[in-house]
Amino acid sequence: MPSKSYYDSSLQPIGFNLEAAKQLLADAGWKDTNQNGIVDKNINGEQVEMDLEYLATPGSRFANTVAEILKDNAAQVGINVRITPREFRAMLGEEVARREYQLYAGAAASYQLPDDFFPVLHTASNTARGQNRTQFGTPETDALIEKIQTTMDVAQRDKLYKSFQRIVYDEQPMIFLLSPQERLVISKRFKPQLSSLSPNFVVRNFVHLQK
Repeated sequence: MPSKSYYDSSLQPIGFNLEAAKQLLADAGWKDTNQNGIVDKNINGEQVEMDLEYLATPGSRFANTVAEILKDNAAQVGINVRITPREFRAMLGEEVARREYQLYAGAAASYQLPDDFFPVLHTASNTARGQNRTQFGTPETDALIEKIQTTMDVAQRDKLYKSFQRIVYDEQPMIFLLSPQERLVISKRFKPQLSSLSPNFVVRNFVHLQK
């Protein structure tokens, strides 16, 4: 969260740039050699097209809208995205648990305690039941996560957080799309303490101001 002391504000959101995306694909060897609109690459002697399956929750209008937007944007740079309806819990228990997927969408909740990345981004959590579903991690990132867990000095811990954040920013193990915002309307008669957690104010500290 940007409100936390270890948030690195020097890391700007990655811009939407189709031409830059095309160049990155070309630099990695993905080019449309047969002029059919889909980039391809020779892998082990076989010409392979960039064709990705996107597992989308069928009952979620939001999830399917995101999937359609991604499919449309990907097509503009020569990537074919196939949207496959898949119930979320079943998907997590099968394709995602086996790490046999290419794309799927998820969400993460924030909390006010110092962030612990062990469950989501440590290699020890890359198991069928673990939450490191992107299989992200190196000895360097594992060491940073472990040091963050045990460093009590706030200033020193903040430096570790920022070092870890820069690596995640460069590697992009997940495509960070958005953080939704909600408008909170409260009468001037009250003085709330705002919170990033639902219902976005601290209920126990809700003060009623007398006139």
